[in-house]
Amino acid sequence: MRARWQRIGVLLLALVVSVTAVAADGPAPEKHDHDAGPVQLGAITTQRLLDIDWQPGPFPGSRIATLAGDPKTGMHHTYLLLPKGARVAPHWHSAEEWVTVVEGIVVVGQGENVDEKAARLFGPGSFLRIPAHTPHYAYAKEQTILSQTRTGAVDLHWVHPEDDPARAKAAAETGKK
Repeated sequence: MRARWQRIGVLLLALVVSVTAVAADGPAPEKHDHDAGPVQLGAITTQRLLDIDWQPGPFPGSRIATLAGDPKTGMHHTYLLLPKGARVAPHWHSAEEWVTVVEGIVVVGQGENVDEKAARLFGPGSFLRIPAHTPHYAYAKEQTILSQTRTGAVDLHWVHPEDDPARAKAAAETGKK
């Protein structure tokens, strides 16, 4: 009987320690007026994910936002939103690319052809460094936001020209006329 009470005492102590540890973290931070919109702090420019000005992206259903630099002329930083199921066929860029998964799950592989067995799954916080001229492909398992920095201007070189979304769009528009 005494052993039973000792076990109950240990369990109660563990519960008190757990509750105290959770309480020490405190409640979730409150939202303040200063949390909204971009803010200029002297030379520092800030941007919140919720306030980003998304534009149509390079792939069907995708959205893109340029946060710094100019994608047409040189080094730049963008966020790319891929909808669930979006597929980016094998392609390469002339400049190195650094990618961090902000949210969602993306599958990425290297090569001139999609090989789902060789591709790997990446979730939030994952980082990928893609050297210039390296053929790669991706698909979004769920809506995904990628943070991308390129060391030079954006260029997309499709391994298989028929995979170029701009080419497919132009062919569809020609068929409408």
